[in-house]
Amino acid sequence: MTILKFRPENRSSQPGTSLLTFSDIMNDFFGYRNGLESNQYAERPKVNIIEDKEEFRLEFALAGYAKENIKIEVENDLLKVSGKYPVKEGQSGEQKTSEFMKNDFERKFILPETIESDSIKANMENGILTLQLPLKEAVKPKPAKNIDIQ
Repeated sequence: MTILKFRPENRSSQPGTSLLTFSDIMNDFFGYRNGLESNQYAERPKVNIIEDKEEFRLEFALAGYAKENIKIEVENDLLKVSGKYPVKEGQSGEQKTSEFMKNDFERKFILPETIESDSIKANMENGILTLQLPLKEAVKPKPAKNIDIQ
């Protein structure tokens, strides 16, 4: 009898589905920490998405990228963030391990209708790119209003 240890962190199939891909089974069997290192997800920056009453914030982990090499575009309802990693000439030596990305990237997000796309702001500090996506006034929660009895 063979027993496979269930490792949910190894799942590459869509959340909410019970279907396992061949990669899921192999990742469980061989104990890979995450099956995503070998595919497209390893080559894009990690993003935190935060929502509050006023806006959405997207925080991109972009250590080593200069803000001059990052491009942010909004076309219709599509937000595209891309970056070019600066190539440094004259580096020598053989890279033995690679645990973080040093390549060009592109991430795309479909914006909901509730975002005021003309008012998006961006800030880069300490290797973190923060995008502020403000909500339209019509969808912001209104404060409670007292009504006097006549």
